[in-house]
This record gives sequence, structure tokens and C-alpha cells, in this order.
Amino acid sequence: MGGSPLEFHALGRDPADRHAEMMEVLEVVEKALAHKPDDEPYRWSTRYGSGFLSTRIMPTSYTSAGPKFGRGTQSDEGVIWTAQKGWYLLTARAPLDAIAHRFRLYRAEMEKAGFSA
Repeated sequence: MGGSPLEFHALGRDPADRHAEMMEVLEVVEKALAHKPDDEPYRWSTRYGSGFLSTRIMPTSYTSAGPKFGRGTQSDEGVIWTAQKGWYLLTARAPLDAIAHRFRLYRAEMEKAGFSA
């Protein structure tokens, strides 16, 4: 979703929009996963699609909090966002000091958000 600029270009999409598109889709996914059978239909729309959900996502998550997600990021902003959501942090190959910085930041932000790191 927020992947390589080359992948977006190959799909005919503007690579500069990839992060905004990722956030848009993640919002739809989170709302869809939270949808309950008795809720009104959830109508969603993104730049490249739209639809509605009239029931729940099946099968449901094994955990009551929902499925665990992870995000790959190489920026402090992405690390902070990921920690604030309580998601798993994935990182790329980088110098050890850069990776150590990301994980220190991730732990600190997870604790601030009330999650155990």
C-alpha cells in the first residue's frame, strides 16, 4: 500500500500519493474490521474504489482486540504512528545505529501510548 514508487508507477498511480492512499485504505480496513452485524451498512470510498459492508468480516479475529498488524517504515514519523497504534514495527536493512534508533523510538512511543513494547 505504501510501497515502492516503482510499483505505483507500474499500476498507473502517482508515486507521490502512495502514503496518502495507504492511510486512506487503512482507515477503511480498520472501520470494516470494527463493523458489527447489527450496525448500519458501512459505506466506504477511496480514490480507486468504493463499496459497502452490510455484515461483519468473517471469520472474526482470534483476539477480541482484532488482528495484529505491522507496518514497515524507515522514518521517525512512521515509527511513531506505528507505535501509537500498537502495531508491530518492521524495518528495512539499514546501518545498525539507524535501526537501534528506530527501535528505541518505537519502545518509547509504545510506552507513551500505553502499550507494552
